Amino acid sequence: MFTAAERYQFDVLGYIVRRQVLPPDLIARMNDALARLEGRGPDELPEACVPSWTPVINEYRLMGLLEADPTFWELIDHPCFTEVADAVVPQPYRLAEAYSITRLQGLGVPLHSQPEARYRWTEQGPKSHLLKMAISLSDVGPDDGPMVVFDGSHKIDVPFPFSRIHPDWKPVGNDPEMEQAFLAENADQIKTDWEDIPGYTEIHVQAGDVIFMSDDMWHGAKALQSGKRRRTLYYSYVPYHYPNWHGIPYSKELKSKVSPSQLKLLAGPFVGTRYACHDTSELAEDLPFPHLPNSARDLSRFAAFRNDDGSGAEDLSGPVRAALEKLTVARADENGSAPLGKARFEVSGDGGGTFSLDLSAAGARLVPGAVDAPDCVIEVSAADLAGLAEGREDPVQMFYEGRARARGDIRLAMRLADRWGG
Repeated sequence: MFTAAERYQFDVLGYIVRRQVLPPDLIARMNDALARLEGRGPDELPEACVPSWTPVINEYRLMGLLEADPTFWELIDHPCFTEVADAVVPQPYRLAEAYSITRLQGLGVPLHSQPEARYRWTEQGPKSHLLKMAISLSDVGPDDGPMVVFDGSHKIDVPFPFSRIHPDWKPVGNDPEMEQAFLAENADQIKTDWEDIPGYTEIHVQAGDVIFMSDDMWHGAKALQSGKRRRTLYYSYVPYHYPNWHGIPYSKELKSKVSPSQLKLLAGPFVGTRYACHDTSELAEDLPFPHLPNSARDLSRFAAFRNDDGSGAEDLSGPVRAALEKLTVARADENGSAPLGKARFEVSGDGGGTFSLDLSAAGARLVPGAVDAPDCVIEVSAADLAGLAEGREDPVQMFYEGRARARGDIRLAMRLADRWGG
């Protein structure tokens, strides 16, 4: 059960660690399965199992891990996981990702957080929209690239001011050019040893330990300095309407083979259909976001939109203009009516070009061309913007699938995606 002590620690710190909850025989089988998979390319794996290799960090990842070996199915609905998810994740919930990371000697993982987790305290206890489990298949000590967390940072409302990269990291020669570019990032942030940042904690683990965390907590990993091979699995539970985090759907073959309780966690995502008081047996498993003509969401009411200087935006194609105009609708966010900033859109394909949105003041403004010093640059195709305008596309899914990319202030891009989805 999720104990009172764990409940307290999860709220105060943002994570708990359960020690030795997975048996040695299961750990051995999962290590053997990963050893058979590591280093394979896309043509050597199932279509829904996507590999990647990062030379700077010297890590090999397998997204869609469940497609590669049934050994990993045992964790989908493992009681140790689901009893924490039952307490922390708003129900009903689903499994949004299952992937592995195998690291060798290399630089560490930069600090990051996922604000989509939206941690909060409720009358029912702590709640998070992204509960991540880091399952240790290896013993990890101080020199083995341990996870680093900042206690309580899942609750902070101010921007994280410190460098995402540890100032002591030195290239190890896996890819010198990429390593130098990697270390040059975040030059405008405060160069501080992570160990001196309030809340710093290294989590040292043994094989079979599991870290449960709200993913909006700031975290990363130290450089791996030993000669050890470090293997970790990551599984995440989210509310039923959240899509798979890496945009990779579970295959029909996988869903035909798992148990009924596992299938329930792999189904969806669902939008407005999974409620206990409704019979959903006859509903389609995957439903699109609805488009409501002639309602408050209908884009025709912006047909007369004009820029502040009295000029139109005739050089934008109709679908592109309709999609971008939706972002100019004034809407109070969670902080009241705070300004958002300036975003530049690089739109490819027919009807594309460079367009900008100035949302830095109370009135939002759409302008053809580029603005000076944009806070965020978003790359997307005209076809996908047309899908947004017509209600056929989900902006968050587009980002997860790599069809939309953002540089600069990622939080601004996420808030714009929220406007599209709202």
